[in-house]
Amino acid sequence: TGMGKSRLAREFIGEFTGRSLGRVVSSRALSYAEETSDVLVQTLLHDLLGLPANPTPDETISRTRAALTRLIPTSDDYEVATLAHLMGIEQPHPAVDALSPLQRKAAAFALMNDLMISVAEESPTIVELDDLHWADPSSLEWLRSFLVKVEDKVDLPLVLVLQFRPSTDKDFSEDVGPPRTNIELGPLATADCWQLVQVVLAEGDPGGLTIEALQASQARAFLEQVIRRSGGNPFFLVELLTSLIENGALAKGQQGWEVRGVTGEITLSTSLSGITAARLDRLPPEQRRVLQVASVVGREFDPDLIVSLTGITDLSALLAELILDDLLTIQDNGAYAFTHGIFQEVAYQSLLISARRELHGRVAKALEDRMGDSPEQPQALARHFSLAEMPDKALHYLFLTGERARAAHHLPEAVACLTQVLRRLEEAESQEALPPIPGMPAPAKSEPLVDIAQVLFSLGECEVTLGQFAQAQDHFEQAYRRTPSPRQAALILTRLADVLERQGDFDGSIERLNEALQAIRVEPDPALHGRILAAVATVKMRMGDYEDAIRECQGALGMLREEDKAERGTCYSVLGLCAHRLGDYERAANSHIRALQLREGAGDTAGVAKSLNNLGNVYSDSGEWHKAFECYSKSLTFFRKIGDRGYTGMVLNNLGSLVKEQGDLDGAEQHFREALKLERGIGDLRNAGISLIGLGDTLLRARRLQEALTLVQEGVAIYESIPFRESAVEPYKIMGEILLDLGDKGGAERALLEAESRASAAGNSGALAAAYRVLSRFHQIAGDLPQAEDYSQRAVSLLDEKKHRLEVARARAQRASVLREQGRMDEATQVSQEADQIFAALGAKP
Repeated sequence: TGMGKSRLAREFIGEFTGRSLGRVVSSRALSYAEETSDVLVQTLLHDLLGLPANPTPDETISRTRAALTRLIPTSDDYEVATLAHLMGIEQPHPAVDALSPLQRKAAAFALMNDLMISVAEESPTIVELDDLHWADPSSLEWLRSFLVKVEDKVDLPLVLVLQFRPSTDKDFSEDVGPPRTNIELGPLATADCWQLVQVVLAEGDPGGLTIEALQASQARAFLEQVIRRSGGNPFFLVELLTSLIENGALAKGQQGWEVRGVTGEITLSTSLSGITAARLDRLPPEQRRVLQVASVVGREFDPDLIVSLTGITDLSALLAELILDDLLTIQDNGAYAFTHGIFQEVAYQSLLISARRELHGRVAKALEDRMGDSPEQPQALARHFSLAEMPDKALHYLFLTGERARAAHHLPEAVACLTQVLRRLEEAESQEALPPIPGMPAPAKSEPLVDIAQVLFSLGECEVTLGQFAQAQDHFEQAYRRTPSPRQAALILTRLADVLERQGDFDGSIERLNEALQAIRVEPDPALHGRILAAVATVKMRMGDYEDAIRECQGALGMLREEDKAERGTCYSVLGLCAHRLGDYERAANSHIRALQLREGAGDTAGVAKSLNNLGNVYSDSGEWHKAFECYSKSLTFFRKIGDRGYTGMVLNNLGSLVKEQGDLDGAEQHFREALKLERGIGDLRNAGISLIGLGDTLLRARRLQEALTLVQEGVAIYESIPFRESAVEPYKIMGEILLDLGDKGGAERALLEAESRASAAGNSGALAAAYRVLSRFHQIAGDLPQAEDYSQRAVSLLDEKKHRLEVARARAQRASVLREQGRMDEATQVSQEADQIFAALGAKP
């Protein structure tokens, strides 16, 4: 504290604004909000939109709409609702409401990044982010996404000023973004301290006070003592000098600066807190009272709130005096702020504990009255009610804070809040379970404002998304045991079944879903009943019981109402996936088209994008590549709009695979590399592996063999580290092809036999046929033509021409090559012509 980072930033920004070079948008992280999501981002948005200190929701929406219309002319109500969600305002919109929490967060971050870039394109801009050492994880996640977004925009007139203490262990994304200059501030050297003393003492003295004159003055020894005591901390040094001038110990006489009323060594404060406390003690009582009350509110505060808390009517005059004393500053939105955090901390500590408690209660009630039933910042209410020792209200708003974080997919913050609520509720239950003290009346029991079953359920939901399945299972089990509602029990059992299915316990999942069906019969809910049947169908599909899955979907469709469009869309999507796996491409396409129509009717943008991708997969496998390309392109547009980087990467991989088969190797490489960058940025290991393998196969076809091998080896390592080992069939097959072309026959054989083994174990006939095809080529190169012919025949016989058209063509082409080398020219010609016909029909490269 006090090393000058805020002052340095202020001087730099002052130079920028003083020359009218552009605009500045600022935000500051708060020490008490590290576990509250998006505080830094919300404050930045408020400044960007020019919102007043306490805007109403309608005012916020109006300013948001105006800013988007001006800066992003193509925006509509979808973008307004997306940004409103980021600011904690519920603005209903079917497309936004249909997004998952992760997709909503990604969409909001992507839109905010576009907005920030548009601001900078309109006018040179400085973005100032202060006290980042206190930033919440979600705000840091946004910062990383913004740095990645502007990384290549070298001509964008934008400067980011990031301020933080060096001792923090937080990640400020120094590995991404445009070039940065790091300025590390340490203690001032003695010569620099003398220069700062000269600046402070020369203030208001245009005659010019030199350092030499100071060092020759009667006050030299005293000033040396002050410099030593400051330890080179510039803020501490200035505060020491200010304090000494205010109490008359240091004064300007006829011969220059001199020490008065001091003999020998003066006792100087040993800490910044001490010198600040002494300074505040010298203020007039009303000014000191204003600072104390404001310190309870926070680093920044609304003057109207201070008036209501203190009853001081002429507050503006007092605030003006405090600004002149450099204790407060006024913000562009009309709010006031302490110029330095130490002023707030010391003013707060100067209050009696009982006074703090009483003031926190009054602040909480005032904010509650202002915010109404749907507070934008429940974390502030939770903090004030907690410090006011009003636990029921504090838990209520802490739970709302956790739920708000969960809805926005800020899961670490959500888990922290919900865990704290759960712990306090369990402690309260333990206290109630204690036997009464003899002779004393039992304490009155009050109904808690928070349902512990709902807290357990919400925690489980967070943990599912985080992949913490054991913890989620435990919390869902506890929630199920505590809920009295059959409908709620059915909902919990459905989520519990999902956790079991993700862990591979399909039988356990089906068992829980059957229990859910029994529960929903007690308290009928057709929509939920249909969702449970659709969940049963999904598990059956994962188990390979496609016919059973189809029957369950049909049962679900019989339960669901016409207005349950999203749920019906899910059923048709599962029907399409099952038909695809059964090789019935026409039925699969029709089912996905119906799912697409229903999801469009429900305003489910993410569902529409998924259906388009599924439809593209069907068209790709059935050889209708132009339709596949159109579906993938539309799906990609939707996923980019909602900011879902995971699905964006997946569709890019599908596009890369498609254009690769069409022979566009440059286009394929571009798609795979873009997908890989996205997936690495979000830590999507599985899809990064898919991108690496696709990129490796592309470079194999381009004959860039060594590059291809490096990429495929990295992809194989990823697949060996995650629980989808059967997916490594294709990587090992491609690795075998690369090694064979590099002349490493031993390595090629090992890789190809591994691919054969895994494909056989997985029962994947298409992958097994592909492995046999490359093994045929391996033995052909080795000169073992009988073995080569055997493998080529096995490859052809395994394939269904309707389901595996491209692989059928490749297998026949390989067989024709072996037959030709054996001298069986007529057979070779016939088989080769059959292969060429398929390649031509598909528009594929052999």
